[in-house]
Formats: sequence, structure tokens, C-alpha cells
Amino acid sequence: MAKIKKQNKEKQKEIFIEELISGVKSDFLKRQAERRALELQWRLNLDFVAGNQYVMTNPKGEIIESDKNYYWERRGVYNHIAPIVETRLAKLSRVRPKMGVRASSGDDKDLCIARMSTKILNGICGEINFFETIASATLWSEICGTAFYKIAWNENRGIEMGELDNKKIFQGDIEITACPPFEIYPDNLNAKNMDEVRSIIHAKPMSIDDIYSIWNVMVESEKVESFTVNPTCGNKVTNLENHALVIEKYETPTRDYPNGRLIIVCGNSLLYCGELPYLNVKDGRGLPFVRQLSVRCAGSFLINPTVSDISTSRGLCPCGRIFLVVVSKVSKSLSFAGTPAPVRRFKSVDFPALV
Repeated sequence: MAKIKKQNKEKQKEIFIEELISGVKSDFLKRQAERRALELQWRLNLDFVAGNQYVMTNPKGEIIESDKNYYWERRGVYNHIAPIVETRLAKLSRVRPKMGVRASSGDDKDLCIARMSTKILNGICGEINFFETIASATLWSEICGTAFYKIAWNENRGIEMGELDNKKIFQGDIEITACPPFEIYPDNLNAKNMDEVRSIIHAKPMSIDDIYSIWNVMVESEKVESFTVNPTCGNKVTNLENHALVIEKYETPTRDYPNGRLIIVCGNSLLYCGELPYLNVKDGRGLPFVRQLSVRCAGSFLINPTVSDISTSRGLCPCGRIFLVVVSKVSKSLSFAGTPAPVRRFKSVDFPALV
């Protein structure tokens, strides 16, 4: 009888784990589909900054190189977008926030503790290369509009305390990483701020060896696509070998789960399921993410990026081309919208040139 109860319990546990995995994966696919248009815009922006101006999206949701509108067009590019983005990044890099601790009262003891805590906090920021993390997040926010900081605790950092079962034990230390918006999937794309987000999915590819070393679970490799952007080959999608997609779903506290919930899934394996790990908000446990925006935008959690605003103000067409007409002797009227200008009076330069 006890054996049958144990078997039923194990079967119910397996069913629960399967439903949990399928629920997380279906939720991830749903959020991925809802955000697909934004992701295509981000990839176009990366191309524009890299100097690949002759790209556009097709109805299938793919980024392709656009064809010539006329046979006489010449394909030259003068990148107006990259200098503007680099100038903004240079100005923003001069702004270095200072971390500080405010005393709870005017007592000498509280003031002394606040000064000491401020020095400790600034020392930690130097150890974890906090300003480099800010620079990386600022780069993503300027190109894609939004970036995120993930604040976590790394138990493999800090001072070495000893050994246990032939494994080194460390004191642990805080870890702040810059997450590009490609990895973040909120449940509400119309949220005003982080307080209105009830759950966030952080999906990122990891190597099989790293997954095994962190969670002690061996998973099978999956087809994980990654893309690189450079001026020579453009937006190129490649497949990562010996990698798998790790999906972390963070849920804020609810009535059923007063301490929130963190579910980590990879393939058909459940790597972790438990409470939110950090007491990081005033009322208890919350999401370990901080959002950074390039500009404020009403009614959108993942905002329209700065590069898109530059493209609009510069009069670029949707595929990012810059049209300038270069002629030697011209008639009274010229067209700057990509249509041929009158050519009957052209002499030394017969056709308008695209620069």
C-alpha cells in the first residue's frame, strides 16, 4: 500500500513538472510572437548603426537587402546615424552616478555609519566594474531604446572561505550584468514601469557545460540562433553549437505564492522551481531587474529607440537609405525623394547619385 502511494506521488510530481515546463515554454513563445515587430526594428537599427543602410524587412519577418529602384542608382553610404549615436554615448559616458547611503537621523553614530557604508558601496562598484556595465547597457539602450540591469548574487565570487567535498567555498558577492532587450520578455508590453510588470522571462543561450556546472543537470543541445552585425556581411544569423536556451521566469508575489516564484527551464528539464531569491524591495521579494531608457515614451514598456527617431528626423525611408542628388548642371527643379530628377539638361553628370 505504501509502495502504491509512493508511485502515485512520484507520478503526480512528474505530471506537475511536465505541465510546469510546457506552461513556461508556451508563455515564452507567446511573448516572443507579441514582441517580434519590435525585435525586427532593433535588428534594423543595429544594421543602420553599422553602416548597412540598404536593408529592409519583408512580409515574412526577415531582414533582406533591398534592390535598386532604378538601374542608374549607385550604392554608396554616408552613415549619418553612427556619429550621432557615438556623440550621445560620449556625452553619457561622462555622467558617472555616485552611490551613497543616507543616514536615518542626525545622530553622530548614524552619520558615521552612513559615511562608512558609502565608502564600502563605492568600493564594491569598483570591484564589479559597475561603470563598464553601465556603458554596455547605455549602448544597448541608445540603439534599441531599452536595456536592463540584472542584479544577482554570485556564490562563486568573493573571498575563498575553505573547501567542502573537494570544492572551494567562497563568500559570495553581488553581480550586476547588462541585459540586452533581446533577452527580456515582459508579460505586459504596455506597462508604464517595472511596478506594473507581474512577470518577466529572461531567455539566454548557454553552453551545455555551463548549465551542468551551475545546476548539475545534463541537457541536450538545441538549435539556438544568434546573429552578428558588421559592415561587411550585414545581419547574419548563425547557429550556436553545444548550446541550449535557458528560460528563467520571474513572477512577483501573489496570493498563491506570497514570496513570488522563479522557474528555470531548459529543453525538457526543470532546472529550478522555488521562491524569488532576493529581498530587494521594501515589502519583501521582487524582480531583480532595473530598466534603463534612452528617452521616455508613454504607454510602452519597450520604447521606440533613438536610432528610429534619428532616421525619421533625417528623412530616411523605412529601409534606412539616405538620398542625396549630386549633379553638375541641373534644371530648376530636383527631386529628393528617390525619384529621377529631370535629366534633359544634365551634361557632365548624367544621373543622380545615391550617397
